[in-house]
Amino acid sequence: MKQASRAYYFWINVLLIGACFASFNVFGQDKNILLNKGGDSDRFSYNKKIGANTLVGNVHFQYSGYDMYCDSAVYYKERNYVKAYGNVHINKKGKLNLFCDSLWYDGEAEKAWLWSKVRARDQEYKLTTDSLIYNSKTDEASYRRGGIVESIDGKERLTSKIGYFYPSSKRFNFKDSVRYRAEDVQMKTDTLLFAYANKKVEFFGPTDIFTDSTYIYCEAGYYFSDKQAGRLRKFAKIEKDGRFVYADTLELDGKKDLAIGRGNVCVEDSTDKLYLLGEYLYQNDSTKRMFLTRNAVAIKGQKEDSLFIHADTLFSLADSANNIKSIRANYGVRIFHPDIQGKSDSLIYNKAEGYMRMLTEPILWANKGELKGDTIDVFLSDSSIEKAHLYYGASAIFEVDSGKYYNQMAGKELFAYFDSNEMYLAEIIGNAQTIYFPEQEKKTDSTVVFERTGMNRLYAAKLKVYLDSNEVTGVTYFEQPDGKIYPINRLNKEEQFIPNFKFNPALRPKSQYDLFTEEEIEIAED
Repeated sequence: MKQASRAYYFWINVLLIGACFASFNVFGQDKNILLNKGGDSDRFSYNKKIGANTLVGNVHFQYSGYDMYCDSAVYYKERNYVKAYGNVHINKKGKLNLFCDSLWYDGEAEKAWLWSKVRARDQEYKLTTDSLIYNSKTDEASYRRGGIVESIDGKERLTSKIGYFYPSSKRFNFKDSVRYRAEDVQMKTDTLLFAYANKKVEFFGPTDIFTDSTYIYCEAGYYFSDKQAGRLRKFAKIEKDGRFVYADTLELDGKKDLAIGRGNVCVEDSTDKLYLLGEYLYQNDSTKRMFLTRNAVAIKGQKEDSLFIHADTLFSLADSANNIKSIRANYGVRIFHPDIQGKSDSLIYNKAEGYMRMLTEPILWANKGELKGDTIDVFLSDSSIEKAHLYYGASAIFEVDSGKYYNQMAGKELFAYFDSNEMYLAEIIGNAQTIYFPEQEKKTDSTVVFERTGMNRLYAAKLKVYLDSNEVTGVTYFEQPDGKIYPINRLNKEEQFIPNFKFNPALRPKSQYDLFTEEEIEIAED
């Protein structure tokens, strides 16, 4: 009787447990859980009081494309809930594997909680964390206590405090203390989306990117790690070999060494205190060439002593150390410095030799002087002029007595020498001419005044003219001089001006803000 009773209760338990498994689906699809054929557990029991079925040893479930293995499991029929313990492994059609020490699954919510030594992996990436929530309905996994994601080949690694894994779409979303590392790049950000199907990394907050030779910063954008290319937005910055590039938007192609900047572009060459500004940038690090346009400005020096050069376009060439060695400015060149100003159609700045060449109808203003020629070479020390060389039809004109008279020089070539941006000597070569109005001191009983006594006109093959505060203090002539002095009240109008005399104060920039035309300002405001 006792043996019959034991057999009776044994088979009753088996039937109850079988009925329970037949009515539950762990991941909420067809509401059926089946013991895998040939994978029955070694031991099982049923606690009627709490409605729990316990399986121990070789536990294996099959359900809606999932297989779950574990050392033991407890199933609560009324709550539609299962707990699994020991070497838990879930496999989804060979595409996704989840591992942990323990798991709780809520069939109604279709969510699983995984704890201790949690690992999730597909065919390309693996995730390691201490706890994970998996939503089987949306195929989404998330962790909130730190995790590590690595590629199967070990070439990529991502870490964060919070993460979301979407196996179906092959995406990760990371938040808080995010770190990304690949073979040639490292990233640090607050929020990052990684679509590993196409190696696309998107960032949505302050982001630092490091490569072997480059530092990049932005606050939004994306980057393809395999192509080393991307688009950076919001305070985008690149630092490489002492050069900084800033822009609203930067597009990068690392394999071609290309960068394109749009909006509020600034290129800083910190070694030479040189800054290039514009609205559009094209930079090729392979050829060491760079192009800027739309309100383009080059600034040499800092603060109140800066030299500003504006043009429609700026081209620059760098040396092997990536330092800018020359700049070409094309179309509508205008120059401003507190002591010197200028204009021309184009300009070449040669950093190595320390000069800028002004081409096509150039004008250079220094103090009250205006220098012109077919071409002007300006030799600089920092932002100050040391010397200017004027070619072909060269002239220098100095306004005295508020435009009533002009001290003038002209010739085939003219060398002008400066001290503190003020011209003190001119050497005129070839058909040299000078016309000037000397001052004479006149004393009265109470005052000393200076007045113009006449006009001196001197021609020679070569002249040296000495100046002080725009006034001619002496002239040295060489070969075949022809000079004449006219009293101030008997000036010869035909000889009062050099050939093709023209004085252009209205063209002279008054400040760095006067470099732009009204049309350029309107475009910039738009």
